[in-house]
Amino acid sequence: MALGCGRGAMSLAARLGVQMPRTSALVGVLVGVVAVPPMASHISLQLFPIKELSEAFEAAEVFLPPGTLRRASLELLVVTFHVQVGLGYLGVSFLRSGQRRKNALLSVGPAGGDAPSALSSAAFVRLAARYVALVAVPYLLQRVVMENINTYYFGLFSNRVETGLRIHSLFPRSAQGGEDVSSLLSAVSASNLTVDAYSGSVVNTVSIAYNIIDRKLFSLPKLALLPGMLVSQPLLVMLVLPANIGLDFARASSMSQLTRRIELIKKEIQELASRRSKVEQHDTTNQELIQRARAGHIAKAQWKALAVKLQDRTLRLAAMQLVHSFVDSLYAQDFVSPGIECAIAYLLEFGHITAADIWVYTRVVEDAIDLLLVRSRKQATLANLKTHIGRLQDLNKQMQDARARMGQQRCNVDQGAAGLKLESVAYSRGDSLRVHLGQISLQAGRAYAVTGPNGCGK
Repeated sequence: MALGCGRGAMSLAARLGVQMPRTSALVGVLVGVVAVPPMASHISLQLFPIKELSEAFEAAEVFLPPGTLRRASLELLVVTFHVQVGLGYLGVSFLRSGQRRKNALLSVGPAGGDAPSALSSAAFVRLAARYVALVAVPYLLQRVVMENINTYYFGLFSNRVETGLRIHSLFPRSAQGGEDVSSLLSAVSASNLTVDAYSGSVVNTVSIAYNIIDRKLFSLPKLALLPGMLVSQPLLVMLVLPANIGLDFARASSMSQLTRRIELIKKEIQELASRRSKVEQHDTTNQELIQRARAGHIAKAQWKALAVKLQDRTLRLAAMQLVHSFVDSLYAQDFVSPGIECAIAYLLEFGHITAADIWVYTRVVEDAIDLLLVRSRKQATLANLKTHIGRLQDLNKQMQDARARMGQQRCNVDQGAAGLKLESVAYSRGDSLRVHLGQISLQAGRAYAVTGPNGCGK
């Protein structure tokens, strides 16, 4: 790219009659070679969610044996590339056939009319029947089969990651590879979320990251047509793409606050739902104790408070999501589409494309804009991804703390001892309850009682 820029500069100087010293030209080429790669890297990080995808991989990788997720990801990428690129290539032919059918409908007219090439309705019915039998049905069958293969392989990948969290992480093996050691379930019990919630987060993390890559691979065959547009009408492409990019950034900036608020409410709803599940499970298991203590009204008040909070947050979320989706659909329909249609009109006028290519090149421009604006257009999706990554990082930290506590637990038995001695015993439940005993000795043959108010940590 840098060499091309250098040659272009020298050619331009020759046309203008400017004598460009060879030394200056070489310096320009060297500057381009040095400057272009860092600039391209910086621009890529700004346009594409490379950082988020990397964080998603690292967040899920810790729940599997070293190297397992990397190998599984490469296998899935190979399958997805072959499936989606192949389907994308078939999709280009399908779009052209569909556009020809639509164009044929516009040529249907009354018999003996002014248009000499008017198509009769019977001829169009035959054309439509051939389209369905020879184009639509084969494409449908191929896509269903290939998409099912792709979905099956991703299902295996997703199940492996979920199993890694549920089984291998919470019930780790010993260092020698022997039987399971003590579980790390304390890492979950110390949080406001359940195992299901954390499992859902790891599945959502890999699903969101995979879907971003999957759709871009499907659009590759259409994007391959973009260089032809750039060569034939470079000024048009350079005007359309930057204009849409600027417009999209303005929309994303104006909606960023609403997007962040939506993700915060989603996180709060997840925590409230997990907390309610724990409370209901606890009260159901201990219903006899609640009945004996005549504490039913306390349980009822707690259940009601959680239900009211959850309903309130759910209604707020629904209203915000409705506004967000309405703005997105209005923007795509009334702002982006007219700009793309203007570009297609110029391509038709200049003879670069035919009427049968309208639908294809509309998708080409749409996919090119979507590729360049994947970060801003996926703002809500990436915010959701960050929420799940944060949960997995919190769980990993809690599991590390649990492992550290397990390593500190030592029990020495002396058959001749006359009592029980405890040192540095600690207990915690969430952030609200923490008890620590520095040292205590209990003599054999005596009775002891632990006293204190409710909730103190007895």
